[in-house]
Amino acid sequence: MTWQRVPADRMLRADDKALPAWAAGMDATAFAGVAGYEGAVAHGRSGDALHDAGAFVADLVALHETLLPRYDDPAAAIVTAGGSAFPDVVADVLAEAAARLPGRFVIRSGASLIHDEGYYRSVSPFDGAGLRPAARAIARVVSTPEPGLALLDAGKRDVPYDLDLPVPLARLDADGTRHPLGTSTTDARIDAVNDQHAFLRTDPAVPVALGDRVLLGLSHPCTIFDKWRLLPVVADLDDADPLIVELIETRF
Repeated sequence: MTWQRVPADRMLRADDKALPAWAAGMDATAFAGVAGYEGAVAHGRSGDALHDAGAFVADLVALHETLLPRYDDPAAAIVTAGGSAFPDVVADVLAEAAARLPGRFVIRSGASLIHDEGYYRSVSPFDGAGLRPAARAIARVVSTPEPGLALLDAGKRDVPYDLDLPVPLARLDADGTRHPLGTSTTDARIDAVNDQHAFLRTDPAVPVALGDRVLLGLSHPCTIFDKWRLLPVVADLDDADPLIVELIETRF
């Protein structure tokens, strides 16, 4: 099956006959449901963004309703949307659909498991009300080529970078004690990453030396899982020297 890329406002429409007509011609195909990702059509928490996300999921539901005669078992058909940035919107639309249509209505919001300190913190309606960041990285200073610039040994192979760059949170002592990298969160930033390094910018007066460790908050944590075969699980992410209690094997 080949899908043609179209503008965001035409990615899916319930009154578009092309896909149902295509489906009607696939006599030998069994349909399992419909799936979509509303995060590609809306960004932020503005009224327009919430409307666009809800309209996209409503179109998914309408397409599912069109395909009901084509399912072997409509009650087992899956209707699923992302829901990481807009869990409230997706839940409202799918709950209304579940009350009147057969099917299994699923929110697959990965960021509910691994909340972040970047993009999802800025858009989630649940930040600070049930969701906390659950993944961070620790990188070591391997070079200080000029005042105010330190190179860290974590790059595109190690940390997410597709939505936002990592957020420097603190400098760590040998025992895990945290020290601020400035008087405000804007005093330190990662302004670039390459394959294996991150470029940490700080106030030249902030002490950052070779061998120091830097605690990094992540943005869009979904894309950390494809970079590591094993992820350590710690007893408490906020401990000064967290105890590793388990390893998770990722499979990609």
